Amino acid sequence: MGKKLSRRDFLMATGLTAAATVSAGLLGGCSPKSTKEKVTQENTATVDSSGQLSCNDTGKEGYWSEAGEWIPRWLVAPEYPSSYEEELNCDVLVVGLGVAGLCASRSALENGATVVAIEQSESYNCRAAQFGNVNSSYQTSSNVEFSDQTKADMLNAAMKANAYRPNPKIWKYFLDNSGSAFDWHVSAKPDITFLNPNQTPAESGVDGSKVPKSGMGATSTDGKMYMTCFNNPQNPEYNQSTELYPMWPTVICFRPDQTMLNDSIMKIIQSNSNATVRFNTACQMFITDNSGAVVGAYAKDNDGKVIKINAKAVVDACGDYASNTEMRSYFNHETFGYTSWVWPNTTSDGTATNMGMGLKMAVWAGGKPDYMPAAMTHSFGGALGCDPFLLVNKNGERFCNEDVPGHLWSQRALRCPNKQMFQIFDDNYPNQVHTMPTGHANYWKIVDSDEEEPWGNYIENIGMRTRDEVSSAATCVCNTLDELASNLDIPADTLKTTISRYNELANSGFDADFGKRSDRLYPIEQPPFYGSKLDGAFAFCMVSGVMCDEGAHVLSGDDLHKIPGLYVCGNTMGSRFAGDYPTTLMGCSHGMAMTYGRLAGVNAAKGI
Repeated sequence: MGKKLSRRDFLMATGLTAAATVSAGLLGGCSPKSTKEKVTQENTATVDSSGQLSCNDTGKEGYWSEAGEWIPRWLVAPEYPSSYEEELNCDVLVVGLGVAGLCASRSALENGATVVAIEQSESYNCRAAQFGNVNSSYQTSSNVEFSDQTKADMLNAAMKANAYRPNPKIWKYFLDNSGSAFDWHVSAKPDITFLNPNQTPAESGVDGSKVPKSGMGATSTDGKMYMTCFNNPQNPEYNQSTELYPMWPTVICFRPDQTMLNDSIMKIIQSNSNATVRFNTACQMFITDNSGAVVGAYAKDNDGKVIKINAKAVVDACGDYASNTEMRSYFNHETFGYTSWVWPNTTSDGTATNMGMGLKMAVWAGGKPDYMPAAMTHSFGGALGCDPFLLVNKNGERFCNEDVPGHLWSQRALRCPNKQMFQIFDDNYPNQVHTMPTGHANYWKIVDSDEEEPWGNYIENIGMRTRDEVSSAATCVCNTLDELASNLDIPADTLKTTISRYNELANSGFDADFGKRSDRLYPIEQPPFYGSKLDGAFAFCMVSGVMCDEGAHVLSGDDLHKIPGLYVCGNTMGSRFAGDYPTTLMGCSHGMAMTYGRLAGVNAAKGI
């Protein structure tokens, strides 16, 4: 091998003309056939905190493309295994059994295909309990219905929230088909109890104490599964057309979580004679033929046995890469500033599984990674959630228009001193919240008892709160601003100056500093004063992957042609989000996994 050039040497040697050429890497997919022709660089393995490799080494070296772009070794396809010990044949291979993979397997079987489904964990994977959808029968029967004009508004708002980078046809398909997909999804367990979101527990005749408010790892005391339209009813004063950042309550929320439903779907799959399910079996790479079509995959079980699976079509439903620090560093370095990752997926021995294999294998087969990655960040705000009351930083200074959703609050906190910010309001808040948004973590009504809350607000305690809940959720409740500053450990003089300026703006009815709407600009005058400390940005997962179209086909090359036989769904699916996961349409990640999982299974079974 000749001299290895640095990036600077490479660009100088090419006279900086490489930018005019087509990238053979991220822009065009990495072909193992061309690797030997590229300039290479020494392979530097990165390690995680345990000292283990942070991603699977392909045995190849990275290289600089003609465009001057560094292609890391894990985007360079490895060689096929030299031998295998078992061979399986099917119409559709589904790789990964999360929500998307379960839906893909079920729908492919319903369309007459023979299916092999493999999952590297010891069981299927699921988490949380919110499914975004539009106009399912459960919503329309509860006066939660979205018109064609509203869906058009949703589409434009989602595109704007994502900097207009996703594929709008993907969002349009979701808006038009997620409702029927949800009805199909829950039909697997017909005994789910639907709670009318507009009725209180007493009005519905269901004991509220039997339905857990939390949807993460909770249990149901009566052994039943419930669901309702989350965050409904809405604040009657909320109007999306007047909002800086409009949000729609599109979620149906399961209680205690989605496990019982997925158990039923798993039984449907495993009881079908056309299905073969293998757990503890990790896909290693997809197989392509001479035309570039994907015709199967190699996998390996926990005993190290290599399995060749021949398939007419493959559905890539492998999930995200949040546990892969090398991939996150390459695609989205901002994620290293997050306070925590909530949902690491692991095998039975604790090995992380959300390592981005779905994205890597799709790229090895010629797919294009999305240009702008996105992580799902959230903030649940302070004592009054993400209601846009005054926010100050560690120095006691106001720093933004507070009237944005919680996932953007988390981004502001990330960029504050010490990654901390503080929500502050006074004791007039019960008379003020009526102007607040109907958002992912917003409250617009103060009630005397949570038994007054209808199911859509009672579950997850959204939209409505009692005074006691507000006081207990606050970091401190103080009679003076000096005491408040002391308890929050921020400078009292600066805080009082900030509040004086804020009160001046509120009383004038115009936010000359950051432009917050006047009906959410309230002075802080009446003690006691409430303060909540909010730390950093926490994330659930990466919601970006390989580029695709609205038919769930993986795309390749500058001409964005479909790779025959390869479909994608779930968090490996790109072209949906850019930069962040917006709460414009709440629950759209699970909703898209369900909707596009179903579609991928159908299209793979039919070969379309």
